[in-house]
Amino acid sequence: MPTDAMYAINSMDRDAGWSVSLVRRGKLLQRCFTLFRYGSGDAALAAAQAWRDEQALQSQAYTKAEISQLKRAHNTSGRAGVYLMHQRRVREDGRVATYSFWLARTPDGVKPARSASFSILKFGEAEAYARAVAARAGFERELQGYHLGQVPRHLHPVAGANPQTSAGSVRLPGAPAKEAG
Repeated sequence: MPTDAMYAINSMDRDAGWSVSLVRRGKLLQRCFTLFRYGSGDAALAAAQAWRDEQALQSQAYTKAEISQLKRAHNTSGRAGVYLMHQRRVREDGRVATYSFWLARTPDGVKPARSASFSILKFGEAEAYARAVAARAGFERELQGYHLGQVPRHLHPVAGANPQTSAGSVRLPGAPAKEAG
């Protein structure tokens, strides 16, 4: 497992330098830092770390609530965390009855895990679905913070900071200075 200093940084083939690869909001941010351009392995690594830190802090990570709202490929309800369920039960007289209902589940990260179900027989198809969607939205409001996985603490977003400000304001170590034009 990489250390915090080497997060998202990999050695290039034949000790040619370092490559940085980050994914933020589904977009790949990638750049190479060669020994040829920076003169030494240490300078290239310092530039790679500076660029990685700048990109990680400027590129806003998904919040946990946003991640929980992403629709998966196998979703058929149109809403993440909402499912149409059919439950079969054998009655006392031996007949099999099928009960259909919409179910809303808490997203990952909400503890304890809960669910809310809404009978189609009782509420009707549209109302049961609407209630399940509203229940899921209530569960999602309980999520706080960012979805950061293994991101080192020094690269976590600062509360209240605007990640869109100061883009391009940091000059990488060893990189040529931009000429005023």
